[in-house]
Amino acid sequence: MFSKFIEKDFPRVNVKFERTVEDDKDFNIFLNNWLKIYEKKEDFYFIMDTNDTGYVPIKYCLEMSNFINEIRRNEIRYLKFSIILVSNTLISYLLKIIFMVSPPLAPLYIVKSEEEQIKLEDILKTHYLKNQDLKDNNDNNDNKDKEEQKPLNMEFIKSIDYLYIKPK
Repeated sequence: MFSKFIEKDFPRVNVKFERTVEDDKDFNIFLNNWLKIYEKKEDFYFIMDTNDTGYVPIKYCLEMSNFINEIRRNEIRYLKFSIILVSNTLISYLLKIIFMVSPPLAPLYIVKSEEEQIKLEDILKTHYLKNQDLKDNNDNNDNKDKEEQKPLNMEFIKSIDYLYIKPK
């Protein structure tokens, strides 16, 4: 299987990618799993790990771009941000193709290490998730406080090596 979706820490959705896409059916399972998360109609974010991924046929880049464009038609965007862990030059190249054809749906951050991913995630989940019910947020704040978006800690973010791709 090309991808494994792990939702046990929702709104965090981990996606672990394997070596390659076996066939169209395998790729469609990935797309359908993404749609199932959207069908929950709840805010979420992706942590995608491509470290084990090797060659993926370029046709799937184009299919991914088409899929992104289809989701873009939805009025409500439940995906708040994504962090993609990439250590492979080929995968970086394929991601560039996807996002040249179709910009990401939400802010996208590409990092090279799990350490960078963890640091960035800690900042971003606080910033992007309104009305969050995260395990580490046990405060009894009133709704008004929960709806206010906290500013990004730019000094801390500057210390993390990442590539940001702006959504459209």
